[in-house]
Amino acid sequence: MEQEESMKRLVLAALALFAALAAGSAHAQAIYKCKAKDGGNAYQAAPCGPDAKPIKVQGTRAASMTDGELANRAAVFKSTDLSSAGIAEQNCLNAANSRIYGSSNQRVADYQAQISRITAQAARANNNLAGATYDSGLRTQIASLQQSIAQERSVADTTMNSERQRCADRRAEAERAIEKRYAPRETATN
Repeated sequence: MEQEESMKRLVLAALALFAALAAGSAHAQAIYKCKAKDGGNAYQAAPCGPDAKPIKVQGTRAASMTDGELANRAAVFKSTDLSSAGIAEQNCLNAANSRIYGSSNQRVADYQAQISRITAQAARANNNLAGATYDSGLRTQIASLQQSIAQERSVADTTMNSERQRCADRRAEAERAIEKRYAPRETATN
């Protein structure tokens, strides 16, 4: 029973000590050191008798970083942000590439399939005047489809070049904002 009472006092003293530390680190808190019945020390926020001795408990303040540590931390954050800007540009390019060349390549594949069918038809044309006229018409269709393929690729390339520039401009803008965010702050000097 006495041991249990002593344990309760010790727990209460510890709680009082932690409460005092948590109450604020800006000023010192008074905690009283008392003698417990079992002869040990007890700590509490109020005087506990004529033998109570006030002790000062100072809260610890957060560890501060040196200028070098702060500069290193800022450099790591800046590097991470710059990497993110590069990744965002790559994602922009990948999306544009998929969007532009995906549909363009599908249309080119369709044109090439038509060319293959027409070429097979031309191979079966008769070797006479009617066959020659038919073959000439088929060759004209093939030339037209090849021209469509060239135009499709040209439009896709031009569009992709514009998208490359747009993605690069966005990255450059992001990098300028990052450089500004991490630029050394000017301190007021007197």
